[in-house]
Amino acid sequence: MADPILLDASAWLAFLLKEEEGNVVARLLESHLPCAPDLIRYEAANSVLTAKRAGRAALKGLSLGQMLDEVWEFPIETIPMKSWWKKAENLVQHHSIAFYDASYIACARVLDMPLLTLDRKMIQISRLEDISVIPLPSH
Repeated sequence: MADPILLDASAWLAFLLKEEEGNVVARLLESHLPCAPDLIRYEAANSVLTAKRAGRAALKGLSLGQMLDEVWEFPIETIPMKSWWKKAENLVQHHSIAFYDASYIACARVLDMPLLTLDRKMIQISRLEDISVIPLPSH
């Protein structure tokens, strides 16, 4: 079985929206079981909607419905809020981050998984919290 990783929205969206680092993320997803807080689908769906409405070139030829179906059907093991909420609460009180971001870091901590993120601030805070971060070439 593939090793699990904690996938955050920034990394998953790079893959979904065919951004520059999306290919690296795709290769990592082929060899790891992606896990994430259950809010990831909401975040991704909202970002896909925004990108589609903005006319992103990478999404030409795909309907909004197709993109949202991909978000819904993508195989991510979601982690319920009750398992990470308190840790996220603690993180937002000690670092200047959004609760969304804290949820990914908290899940990585609670589940003892490496975090896959493209967000530089989350990388920095994860390292301060002694959470393993999967390095990407530009990070």
